[in-house]
Amino acid sequence: SSDVCSSDLYKFYLFWIHKFPNGPIGHLDDHRVNIRLLSFIGFIGIGLSIEKWRRLSILYLFLIYITAIHMLFFVLPRFRMPAVPVLIIFSGYTINYSIEKIRKKG
Repeated sequence: SSDVCSSDLYKFYLFWIHKFPNGPIGHLDDHRVNIRLLSFIGFIGIGLSIEKWRRLSILYLFLIYITAIHMLFFVLPRFRMPAVPVLIIFSGYTINYSIEKIRKKG
């Protein structure tokens, strides 16, 4: 049971955080998309937007689906790419939320 849990956590890490070596799609990790930063800010946005879950449920379900289905099999960077636009949306939400909080304080 603990081996399965640690294996799932490791696959989650590989899918969302790990920087893959250069390959057919791995070059995106190096030059165009900083997946670690995008994942971090995107997951903050998911947490901040949880109160709007009904409006955003399709995005949440898409991320859960992409993560779950690919954690069952091989974790490769090309499987993560369809989720990047959704992470960008949640990252934008985080940035917008932060700017609004700064404006309200000032």
